[in-house]
Amino acid sequence: MYLSHVNSLRALAILLIVAGHSIGFFSWRENPFTRDAIEDLIADGAVVFIFISGYLFQHLSTKFRYSRYLLKKVQYVLIPYLIVSIPAIFHSVFLKNPVAQYSFLEGTSRAYQIIWFYLHGGAHINYPLWFIPVIFVYYLAAPIFMVIIRYPTLYWLTLLLLPVSLFAHRPGFPNPDTIHSLIYFLSAYILGMFASQFRDKVDNFLEKYLGALLFLFVSYYLVHLFVADHHGNYHVKHIFSFEKGYIDWMYLQKIILAFLLLGMLKRYDSLVAEKLRYIGESSFGIYFLHAYVLYAFHLAVRWRPFGGSLATWITLSTLVVLVSMGITKLTQKIFGKSSRLLIGS
Repeated sequence: MYLSHVNSLRALAILLIVAGHSIGFFSWRENPFTRDAIEDLIADGAVVFIFISGYLFQHLSTKFRYSRYLLKKVQYVLIPYLIVSIPAIFHSVFLKNPVAQYSFLEGTSRAYQIIWFYLHGGAHINYPLWFIPVIFVYYLAAPIFMVIIRYPTLYWLTLLLLPVSLFAHRPGFPNPDTIHSLIYFLSAYILGMFASQFRDKVDNFLEKYLGALLFLFVSYYLVHLFVADHHGNYHVKHIFSFEKGYIDWMYLQKIILAFLLLGMLKRYDSLVAEKLRYIGESSFGIYFLHAYVLYAFHLAVRWRPFGGSLATWITLSTLVVLVSMGITKLTQKIFGKSSRLLIGS
């Protein structure tokens, strides 16, 4: 069964991610509070994206066959990843000196470096690709997640896994530590599974308490904005290093946001579903491509930082989404259904 409100959630998640990555295009020296306000609202949008991945995994698990499941993930996730990574890896290995950034690569062959960059997606100019090695490990672990689905009392493990995520903190950039990311995002993935498996109860709860959840999110956002010493992603160099405090408050905020948006999009599905349909269905293509679009914009202005404001940030974010969607649409027109093998959409 097609869940239009979940597709709409996927659309909003990719918009959050693109908007978050667009912040770094600007200099915010004159508007530091604006940057803090934006970052506290949209930082760590990947939590919502992984929540959706868990939701859809459980939703489609009734006909689960591991071999067929993995084959599809290889076709529509791994192969596009290998293709889309080519320009970024070529840039890092052949046009730049990767040893300057990753000293442990000194003395290694180019073949080794290429394999290393593939295994540690996102350690290059297309940095959002860190997501693919992480999510693919979750794909490989599907039989373990199926055990949770078959024995739902295991969802109580989330009470342990959520604090682990909050204490682990999000890996910094550039960060080739896939294990750190796997641990950090695991509770979001399983909470997505939970929301799907108990969809009727969760949807009824969200419908009943949507106003209260909205109040909780807004209050949380405002308290963090005006009280916290740190804003945006709680990036750390090493897992459980606590260099930005003991708790990753953005992670918890985005878990609340995931449920809030799920409830809002379910309630207002008839108003927004068609408007967000193509963005949601093209979300993987936008994810794969948008860092290249941002990089092209950087080159076009010769890396000159522009003054950041709410208007310039919204304008750039919109342009990046539109250009990424345009490239996705063009690829689909040229290659038809085969475009999924190239860009995931």
